[in-house]
Amino acid sequence: MSIESVVASGRRLVATTLLDRARIQDRSLVKDSTGGRKETFTERPKNVACRFVTPKDDDPVLKLDSMFGPTTMILLLPLGTVFKEGDRVRNMFDQSMYQITRDVTVPSELGVIMRAGLREL
Repeated sequence: MSIESVVASGRRLVATTLLDRARIQDRSLVKDSTGGRKETFTERPKNVACRFVTPKDDDPVLKLDSMFGPTTMILLLPLGTVFKEGDRVRNMFDQSMYQITRDVTVPSELGVIMRAGLREL
């Protein structure tokens, strides 16, 4: 069995675990009337399969905050999903909103899933 077929099997298996649904809202900066800039968010028209995961860590660790605040949840997304820090995510189950604080996807050609750090708004 080749490594490519093993990775493909892993990707298919992971796809079956993405049971939540969310909508990504793309962040844009636009000029305001005072010459500054303000954020606007445009929601994508389609839901994305995903999984909201609350990390559990019994050992104390040093947490690095990003410019968008600390990560309190991880969002698992299908490989190839486009997102960036500052975008928002709406959980379609309870309509809760999160901001993407960082991309925590491990860079690898053998990757099976994308990971985004979130904080609740």
